[in-house]
Amino acid sequence: MENKETMNLQQKLIAISNEMPKLLKKHYSDEVDYDFVKIDDIFELLNPAFTKHHICLQELEETDATYSKVDGSWIYTAKLTFFIVNADCLNEKERVSIQLVGDHLDSPAKAKGAAWTYGFKYFFLYKFRMKQETEDPDMKGTPPNGPDKSKGNAEQKKIGYRPPSTGFNGSNEDATNPAASTRIANLRIFMFV
Repeated sequence: MENKETMNLQQKLIAISNEMPKLLKKHYSDEVDYDFVKIDDIFELLNPAFTKHHICLQELEETDATYSKVDGSWIYTAKLTFFIVNADCLNEKERVSIQLVGDHLDSPAKAKGAAWTYGFKYFFLYKFRMKQETEDPDMKGTPPNGPDKSKGNAEQKKIGYRPPSTGFNGSNEDATNPAASTRIANLRIFMFV
């Protein structure tokens, strides 16, 4: 692909999408009986990729924020708008709008935190085609017949390797097609926590 200084915003976003490995869901909490990916896991992958490709987020604006209490739970809703910016060409930016919804039993501030966390988490998961996988607890350790050589090399296992997708959701759509990335950018995410 082209040098990152000559790539346009969509080319950079596609390059970032193609570099993303699978995210490994982990058991972070005894309060729930399922594994999940935290927003920190996503930022751990995206921050270096944004730095490498000179991408930044700017002008975060929250509008239409409301709090309500329903059946003992605080509900927070708002519209969050921001820009994904090509730092090599500051007038090249993509506007993103996300509808945030979050709830929490304890406080309105925690409901707002849940809304922001889930809004960003699912936007980034879809925008950058980040796949999630769960480690099979039955597959831990070495199988009786020795290590499974079909699982990839040690470096692939270490970083949660995901071969580059051919397109959105693994379709045969051309991953270098800017329209594929644009469709995801126009996605509005409604989260009910």
